[in-house]
Amino acid sequence: PDDPDIKEKDASDYISLTFLPYYEGLLMALDSMKKKGFSAKVYVYESDEDTLETLKILEKPEMAKMHLIIGPFFESSLKQVVTFSKKYNIKVVDPVSTSNNVLQENPNVFKAAPSIEMQLNQLAKYILTRYPSSPVIIVHNNKENEKENVSLFKSALSAELKKIGRQENDYKEVVYNSA
Repeated sequence: PDDPDIKEKDASDYISLTFLPYYEGLLMALDSMKKKGFSAKVYVYESDEDTLETLKILEKPEMAKMHLIIGPFFESSLKQVVTFSKKYNIKVVDPVSTSNNVLQENPNVFKAAPSIEMQLNQLAKYILTRYPSSPVIIVHNNKENEKENVSLFKSALSAELKKIGRQENDYKEVVYNSA
């Protein structure tokens, strides 16, 4: 019977399912490596943005003996893992964050996703490699949360323009309003 107090859950209600494809990809990579003679003991822990939960995981005796930690997927928990990794000299892969903050003063941390700054540098390089003599127009909405990225892109674009012998400010900028 239909009980009004019982709410049926969607897949989106289970945060773990969001990262299942990543985990499946990791298992496929491990399988490929196993066929080439590599063996690994894999531990899987579920954590979310709850830093207390992350601390409980890090207190497990096996954690200090890890060779590699992949994740977690949340920045607050990742910061704890990075601090822990520095203490025990454990390599950490940051799988999704585009922030470079976790790289600061820790050579054990590796990023799987490039930073926004790197993406914008590569975009500028791609545009001017592909279309070296074409006019460049930067279109943005001038919203506060976008200003830093626009500034980073303009700097990257200016540097690339200079490299190919064009004026550093040889681009147009258009600001539009959503209205």
